[in-house]
Amino acid sequence: MATSKAYGTARARLDDLLERLDPEERGQVMILDASENDEFENASLNRFPHSDWTGIDWAGSDFSEQVFTADEPEAAVVMGGWLSRLPADSLVVVFWGNIRVPAVAMPGGSAAKHAEDILCTSDDVWVFVVDEGFLIEYQHDGRLTAARVPGAT
Repeated sequence: MATSKAYGTARARLDDLLERLDPEERGQVMILDASENDEFENASLNRFPHSDWTGIDWAGSDFSEQVFTADEPEAAVVMGGWLSRLPADSLVVVFWGNIRVPAVAMPGGSAAKHAEDILCTSDDVWVFVVDEGFLIEYQHDGRLTAARVPGAT
């Protein structure tokens, strides 16, 4: 499904995240356009069944880990820990539940270091670890889930 015309119109929502990155990290971040967003969504999010409320339907999907957290800071510690297990140069793509906030591609080490900033950017977050074929979902109710993307190699 093609991304809406509203895609990326709230780029300013990324400002806090981008400002907290050091200059080297900022130079490695790419803000995705709508077609790039669609390509990465098709390789990750769109391979899972979806619930009626925009999240992944985990009742119908296998997952590796699932944790219920009390708040975003706790979720950031858990997500940062998961991401820190990866090579620091792993490519990750971050999607937010608000289509107006553009997706970004960045190194996994930066995503691990700035996990709380990522979660604070907008409600509901998906982090696609491209080469490893993993997806992490954070839902605003505190649920954090990691799963291998179906069909990922």
